[in-house]
Order: sequence, then structure tokens, then C-alpha cells
Amino acid sequence: MEGGKTQLFKSFVPCWRNIAGLPDDEVARMIHADGIEVLVELTGHTGNNRLAMLARRPAPVIVTWIGYPHTTGLTRVDYRISDEHADPPAAPGLTTETLVYLPECFLCYMPPAEAPPVALRPAQETYGSITFGCFNNLAKVSNRTIRLWSCLLRAMPDARLFLKSKALLCGEVQEKFRRAFVACGVDAGRVDLSGLQPQTGSHLQMYNLVDVALDTVPYAGTTTTCEALYMGVPVVTLTGHRVHAQNVGASLLHAVQLQDLVASTEEEFVQKASSLAR
Repeated sequence: MEGGKTQLFKSFVPCWRNIAGLPDDEVARMIHADGIEVLVELTGHTGNNRLAMLARRPAPVIVTWIGYPHTTGLTRVDYRISDEHADPPAAPGLTTETLVYLPECFLCYMPPAEAPPVALRPAQETYGSITFGCFNNLAKVSNRTIRLWSCLLRAMPDARLFLKSKALLCGEVQEKFRRAFVACGVDAGRVDLSGLQPQTGSHLQMYNLVDVALDTVPYAGTTTTCEALYMGVPVVTLTGHRVHAQNVGASLLHAVQLQDLVASTEEEFVQKASSLAR
């Protein structure tokens, strides 16, 4: 069954091919027969990708973009679309593709129609303490991220941390993360954990509980960073040397002229976040 997004995309083009379930060889022949000269793939190494089909070289030029935060590692893919903040020209990192730089941010964001209004007062005024927050996929909250955030919380002893992610619906997962923060010198009572919200509007509404959003390392947020900024919450991010996935936050913040919130060291990250909170 086709959803609304599929119907929307179909309305933009004169010809639409449904390749779900088709063998790679058949898809490659279809692309070649349609005379596609520049093939743009949008999945990279994410689930249900068709990278093996690209090995058949179904088009003269193959480009990858947006779906995966790094190189495909395939010599059959000619170009990868990026920008100078996500992949600095002087230190582009490991890549098998030739990088094509867009003049500004390589990403785009459109807020959902059901987005709630932005809160007109800081969460601090409502709850009596500064609240740092992160709604990224919990898989991005690495041990390094927990150590970094713990340094910030130790520097701001009255502040709280609010994490929201689907995996936090599980009590055992919550306990695991509380123990991790305790091991880094942060009282478990200062860490608030919440699971997935049932609707996009209620998910965005929860940004009204956050004063400053904290990015993850070495895999930064993307959609969640856009959502936080849209809801009026500043985001502090940390760049990574030759790591596209960590530099996406820097790209987004430069796009909205908040480059002052981009840190190049962990010490600078703590300083920028604590300065925002004071």
C-alpha cells in the first residue's frame, strides 16, 4: 500500500518504477533500458539498500546523497554530495567517491504541519533549573558521549539532563543508562528518561522542556538537531576530524548562522554549553 509521501513523489515525475522485491539484475536492466544518465541513490548502507545493484553499473554516472552519513566505499559510485562543513576540503576523510560541494548546507528540513507553537519562556523559568536535553537515537549516545555530558553536569551541579528515545521505553535500558551516568559521577536523580511519543506533535512539544540541546559524538544528530532549532532550542555540537557523521551538526548550525555553538574540543563543548545555561 502506498503512503502519502509516495503519492506526492509520484506526482513530481513522468515515470515511476516500483522496484520493491525485484532482483538486482532486473533493476539494473530496467535503469539501463530507461536511459538514465545520472543515477542518484539515497540510502547508502542503511536497511533495505540496493548497493549490490549499483555494482552492475546501470548508469554512466552514479551519485550518492543524504541517506547515509559517510562514503559507500564502492568504486562504482562516482560522486557524493556534501558541503565544506560536513567534509572540509582540507581534510575530507576516507571516501571512495569524488565529493561534490553544495554552496551551503547539503541537507534540507521542512517542519511538519502538526508542529506545536514554540514556548515563549525558557524551560528553566518553569522548572527552576537548567535542563539539557537530547532526543537522538539512543544508539548515538556512546560511552564517549556520556563521559562528555557528565563533565558538563559536574560543572553545572544544579542542572538536569533529559533524554528521550524509543529504546527508553524499556526499564532495563533506563537502568543501564542511569548506572552509566552514576559511574561518571552524576547522581541518577538528575537524569530524566522518556520513551517515544505517539505523535510528531507531542514529540516536538517536549522540546519546550529543554533549555539547551546537546549533540552526540561521534555520530551527531540530524533530524533531531533541525527539530530542536525549529522549536527554539539551541544545540551545541562537537566537530570530528575527517568524520562526516560527526560534522553534520556543524553543517546545520552554520546554515542557521549559529556557528558559535560548534565546538572543536570537548573542553570547548562544555564551555559553550555551560555559557548558554548561565
